[in-house]
Amino acid sequence: MLRSAGKALFKLPKWLLSDPDGKFIGWGNSAMRIVPDGGFAALTMLQAPGDPIDKGLMGGAQFGSSLGGGLLLSKLGGRNQGVSNMLDLAGSVAGDFASMPISEKALQLKNSLQGGPGVTPWAAMEAEQRAQYAQQLQASILQQYGIIPGTREQYAQSNGIA
Repeated sequence: MLRSAGKALFKLPKWLLSDPDGKFIGWGNSAMRIVPDGGFAALTMLQAPGDPIDKGLMGGAQFGSSLGGGLLLSKLGGRNQGVSNMLDLAGSVAGDFASMPISEKALQLKNSLQGGPGVTPWAAMEAEQRAQYAQQLQASILQQYGIIPGTREQYAQSNGIA
């Protein structure tokens, strides 16, 4: 049973890149369906916070789901390559959106396996920025009320200027 599943999985790329007659759709149409998915996955990896493993998880999930969604939906276009390309575009966008919760859960799992609180890189960055803002806010309030020694207001008050 595993052998037949392996053979079917090996034939899947050929089936996805063929027309209903079983003929290869051509290098141009194949590139139009695959390259944008890879490009947007690369952009995701470049812009994402975190370590290289986080970036790989996000980019891999996006590439796999957008490529799979696009190629599967393009099969509904039949022999008309224009319709197939438009369906591929729609399937790729749907695959991109489907990859977001998948990669989020994968990132949370990775973080928890590393001993962290199980958050995504964005949530960790948000917590860090909130802590910085709280510290800045506390310093500002203490400075306004003259509790922090050495501020200009305190210097002016002690010299009778203010």
